[in-house]
Amino acid sequence: MTEKKEKIPAEKQSPGAEISLLLEAASGNEKAFNKLAAAYAPMLKYSVGTVSYGLSEQDEEELYQEALLAFHRAVVKFDPLYEKVTFGLFAKICVHNALVSEVKRIKKPAPVTIVPIESVPDSDLPFSPDDSGKEIEELRQLIRDSLSDYENRVFWSYYAGMSSSEIAEKTGKTPRSVDNAIYRVKRKLKILLADWR
Repeated sequence: MTEKKEKIPAEKQSPGAEISLLLEAASGNEKAFNKLAAAYAPMLKYSVGTVSYGLSEQDEEELYQEALLAFHRAVVKFDPLYEKVTFGLFAKICVHNALVSEVKRIKKPAPVTIVPIESVPDSDLPFSPDDSGKEIEELRQLIRDSLSDYENRVFWSYYAGMSSSEIAEKTGKTPRSVDNAIYRVKRKLKILLADWR
């Protein structure tokens, strides 16, 4: 009778390769981060699933985006020389804590008055909607590639001058969902633009 070998998760098969990816991703290498995120996608989806009971599909999408942001923070903060905790465990804890906080925020009753999206400080984008040129188009494409489909629809509509309520009507979503998407996008762009500059 042959012994059944336990299947080792992809991210655990080569610790040296994972550490190399971690160091590259932490220094701003987008391809390295995408490889890590792909390897840990099952963990991210599972973590979202454990906290998303009773939430809408739209909220689950927002939670997954929050999980990716938390994963990115874990990549940047993790110290490969600290041997007491593996990156997998560290990332799982970071993602779980972020998701619990996000679920509390989502489930918190909306205030009577909604702060209009126009009053939230913009990310300091180095171009205006009318700017053109190869470098500007490259940056626009980088932004498009970094956002989900929904975030792209919301962000570019907002950047073109549409109000929160107009975007909500255009996308068939609620104003709160639009505000949440803009908030996430601005956080992502802050990280993205820091590396781009």
